[in-house]
Amino acid sequence: MRRKNVLEYLMLGLFIMCMGLALSATLEYNTRATEREYLLQGVYLLSITGMMLGSFLCVRVIHRVAPRIPARLSNALWLLACTAVFGAGLYLRLRVIHGIVLEPESDFETYYRIANHLLNDTMLTPEAEVDRRYIAQYPHTIGFPMLVLVPVFKLLGVSVSNALYANLVCSMVSVLLVGHMAYRTMGKAASVMGMTLMSLWPSHILYGTMVATEPSYTMLSLLTLDLMVCEMQRGRNSLYTVSPFRALVYLPLIGVACGLAGAIRPTAMLLLAAWAVVRMMIGGDPEGKITAAGIRTVLSKGWLCVLVVGIFYWGTGFVINSTIRDIIMEKPASGLMASGYNMMVGLNAEHKGIWNQEDAEFFAAAYEQTGSASQAHEAAMQRAIQRIQSEPENVMNLMVYKFRDLWQTDDFGIDWNLLWAGQQGTLTQELSAALETVRTYSRPVYMAVLVLSMLGALEAWRRRRAPMPLQMLAILYFLASALSHMLLETQVRYHYSIIPILILLSVICLYEWREHAAEEPPVRIVYQKVPSENQDQMDYTHFDMASALAQGHIHMTVSAAYTEDGKRAEEIRSAAEASAPEAATSDPAVEDAKQAEEIRSAAEAPAPEASAPEAATPDPAVEDANQAEEIRSAAEAAAPEGVEPEAAAPDLAVEDAKRAEEIRSAAEAPAPETVEPEADVPDPAVEDAKRAEEIRSAAEAAAPETVEPEAAAPDLAVEDAKRAEEIRSAAEAAAPETVEPEAAAPDPAVEDANWAEEIRSAAEAPAPEATAPEATAPEATVPEATAPEASALEAAAPEAAAPEATVPEATAPEATLRRKQLCQKQLCRKQLRRKQLCQKQLRRKQLRRRQLRRKRLRQKQRHLKNLRLILPQRTI
Repeated sequence: MRRKNVLEYLMLGLFIMCMGLALSATLEYNTRATEREYLLQGVYLLSITGMMLGSFLCVRVIHRVAPRIPARLSNALWLLACTAVFGAGLYLRLRVIHGIVLEPESDFETYYRIANHLLNDTMLTPEAEVDRRYIAQYPHTIGFPMLVLVPVFKLLGVSVSNALYANLVCSMVSVLLVGHMAYRTMGKAASVMGMTLMSLWPSHILYGTMVATEPSYTMLSLLTLDLMVCEMQRGRNSLYTVSPFRALVYLPLIGVACGLAGAIRPTAMLLLAAWAVVRMMIGGDPEGKITAAGIRTVLSKGWLCVLVVGIFYWGTGFVINSTIRDIIMEKPASGLMASGYNMMVGLNAEHKGIWNQEDAEFFAAAYEQTGSASQAHEAAMQRAIQRIQSEPENVMNLMVYKFRDLWQTDDFGIDWNLLWAGQQGTLTQELSAALETVRTYSRPVYMAVLVLSMLGALEAWRRRRAPMPLQMLAILYFLASALSHMLLETQVRYHYSIIPILILLSVICLYEWREHAAEEPPVRIVYQKVPSENQDQMDYTHFDMASALAQGHIHMTVSAAYTEDGKRAEEIRSAAEASAPEAATSDPAVEDAKQAEEIRSAAEAPAPEASAPEAATPDPAVEDANQAEEIRSAAEAAAPEGVEPEAAAPDLAVEDAKRAEEIRSAAEAPAPETVEPEADVPDPAVEDAKRAEEIRSAAEAAAPETVEPEAAAPDLAVEDAKRAEEIRSAAEAAAPETVEPEAAAPDPAVEDANWAEEIRSAAEAPAPEATAPEATAPEATVPEATAPEASALEAAAPEAAAPEATVPEATAPEATLRRKQLCQKQLCRKQLRRKQLCQKQLRRKQLRRRQLRRKRLRQKQRHLKNLRLILPQRTI
């Protein structure tokens, strides 16, 4: 895709300004000298708006209905519509030729007379001397008689009707050429629209009564334009892609056709200049999909193509000038100097740039003095330059006035018929009324075409990509023609050949609107290259918690053990080894938090009569500090003289305040001399009550006579009851008669590897049978800072050292167990909420991905529909 350059932006901007100036001139001309000028301007604006809305509606209907029609039926309807439009234009032209009978006058009579001289071979006679001098001064006047009228007169006979029929044929061929260009570049619907406007254009139909050069020149210029567009196209079905040899053959045809058009009107070189500018911007394939090799190498060189066309154009012009010189036996004016007289007349500010007697006499006198048409044009050119130097402000003002005069109306067909019919006495009231009625409808149509052409240029300005070659070539040709008529002599009928250009620009506007504005607004889609859709889902659904914790992307704030996993695990293991030298069985299941709860509950065994309670690890949860302090103070009040109570762990769950109160009240009651710990621990899990009772009764049966085992914490995991039973039996078998093995509370972090080490070190073997009394073995107690965080049982002391000492009920282990259970629940809830949040985010991403896929699918379907409409048509 080639982007616009600065030159294209400049040309589009100039064209938009010219269209705006032409619209203002048209409104002013059509409403001036009327009774209600501004009301009429409003009526015209409303009429233009209605026509444009109707055009857009038709385009929208065609865009919606056309893809649903089968290809054969679509082709049949297209041919039927083109035939109907062509037939309607042909009928109207024949009706005008037979209904309005006029005799040629002025320049039209000159063309008819020169054709008779050429046909009768009387050009060198004295009667044709005036015509010979006229041809020498204005060589283009012989082009139309020599190329069009003489062949027709030889074939059909000499008559005004045959000359009009020749122009009729040229006009209808122009209709076909416009349809072909629209079809070639935009498709079937565009070809029907272009043919409709060209076939039913009022001024072209009514101008068919004149033996004028405009129809034949328009036909040849459109033929040249069609060849140029075919050669410049770089699409999939273009000649550059399909048949580069044909595109190469088109180059000499372009030069010949443009040379023939220049023989009728010299402004054909403007079309060639416009093509040269556009062609230099277009090389090979702008998308780089087609390799420029062989013949395509020549076609990709813009300067080489321009050189080839220029050679054939110059050769055709040379042959025509040589023929003219042989016919009139005098060298005619040629080149740029042949327009000296027209420039002198066009820059005459006093006579508004149109023909005047003063300039005509000056040119005739210069021709008599020099005896050469070329020298006479040089003298006229010098006088034109003097006018520019002497009064530049007046010349600039005149140029703007001439542009407005050229484009302010399209009524030249109506005006010329009214003028010649009135002079020849054939004008009737019915004819005059009919022509005025046509004027009423033709003006809004003309203004609507101007508006559509301007909108098309605005759309091309808005886009970054370069306009299609046809649009840029048409705009350049319009600007060149407008500039030339601002300098040269001008008349309203001189824009006859530019009307097809404006029609093509209007059709391009409708086509672009159908392709873009008729659909949803364009969506900017960012494509991500992924191996597959499954890979997308895997990337969004998988989350590595361990790596995120290790890298510091996620911080767990439930307890200190979750944030400092490695160091805390090592401290807990070393502290447990100091209090219990032999290691108990460890749990190999690293990722199972429920098994950790079972190990802790099963490993709790009865302690001796006199023991020092082991300090439990305090909970760092700040919000539950008050509850922890109450539980610890209650435990101290219930402890005997020789036993140091351990502070109970605080409860993190605010909603379990009632349960903490029950545990504290139970701990206040002193134990009897025989130290029988209370085994009635409330179970928060109702569905597991039976299993907890079985575990407690089994522990009592294995305990010594003087000690009653402590009830293990209830198991919350229903599905893991069997595993808890096996672990408890293994722990009881390893414990001695007088010592209870201590089990460290596991860490509830599910995905933490260090937590497994805590479980393994906390389940170690019990201490020796005879333990030192409290006074002689102070080392038997584990300090509070080094005790495991989840430790829930007291260390033992000899019975003789403190016979009257009583052991408080295991409130700290129960509270710690409760706290651990609540922490685990909170952690599970947080993990569940996090998982739900991730699932919601995943669903949103999947929904957005599906929406993008649907949008891409709809765009592909629309593109395929357009291809089904365009590609088969272009290959026919």
